[in-house]
Amino acid sequence: MRTPDGEYDIVIWDFEEGREVGSIDVKEFGAVKQLGFDPTGRLLAVLTYDGGVRVWDMDKEGEEKWLKPLAYRGVQWLGAFASESTLSTQSTLNEYTTWDVRSGTERYHFTPGYGATADLTEDGASMGLVDGSDGHILELDPERWLEKLCEVAGRGLSSGEKSLAPPGSRTDQVCD
Repeated sequence: MRTPDGEYDIVIWDFEEGREVGSIDVKEFGAVKQLGFDPTGRLLAVLTYDGGVRVWDMDKEGEEKWLKPLAYRGVQWLGAFASESTLSTQSTLNEYTTWDVRSGTERYHFTPGYGATADLTEDGASMGLVDGSDGHILELDPERWLEKLCEVAGRGLSSGEKSLAPPGSRTDQVCD
């Protein structure tokens, strides 16, 4: 909504009552490109045209309503909230990132491929990936992927492959 001074505010409506119940001043962040609520309707993700992402907590008071910024620049699209604490975004470099919105930290990120896009399913158990006209559903179950890896490889891991695992990983029983 444009305010009398020419700036924009985000207006919060109670659709059941049919009235405005509040507004969020966003002029310090720039023009809003996209908005998205978490499944509870209490957290509102705000993406600006310069690629910044902030989250507004409806239950907090004053300046503390804004949680720690997730990104200052570079985000092109908001994905979905897979839960009330997990938000996904896609960057201008086509990087898919999943954020822990409460701590303001990255959970993980990857590049799905040039021109591809991805997002979590509502239950967070799978990821939908679209690349051109091809669509894929990827299960996010590491045990299932490990079974597939062993089936395709038809052998255990070599010492070189084991050395590529992150520090602290247990590889002694992989594909045995």
